[in-house]
Amino acid sequence: MDEYTAFVDDYRGAWEKAVGANDIAPLTRFFHVPYLAVGADGAATLVKSTTEVDDFNRVRLALFLKDQATRWRFRGCDAMTLGAQGAFVTVNWEGHRADGSVARAWRHYYNLMRGPSGLKILVSTFSAGSHG
Repeated sequence: MDEYTAFVDDYRGAWEKAVGANDIAPLTRFFHVPYLAVGADGAATLVKSTTEVDDFNRVRLALFLKDQATRWRFRGCDAMTLGAQGAFVTVNWEGHRADGSVARAWRHYYNLMRGPSGLKILVSTFSAGSHG
């Protein structure tokens, strides 16, 4: 497993822990500050602090809990390096309910940046997905 797929798998596991504990704390370490999120509607949000990262993830956590999504799978994790310091990673995500049905599916694009503490999400762009 290359380092980018390993990063995505680690992030997936952190989301499962976050949902199981209803706590976004395990997610903060994945994000660079500042962080830019581009929604499926094209709206851009500049997240300027770890508190804002937590607020951003709290909204997503609420959606996952509402959908009863407890497990994640990623299908197709493609990475293109951007020099030695980063990569552009595309991931097809599926959030599954306990019964195995798909609660939510979407495509997500990440610009990762390598810093002193490893890879971090600098920019993420959400693509419209589906709800099961």
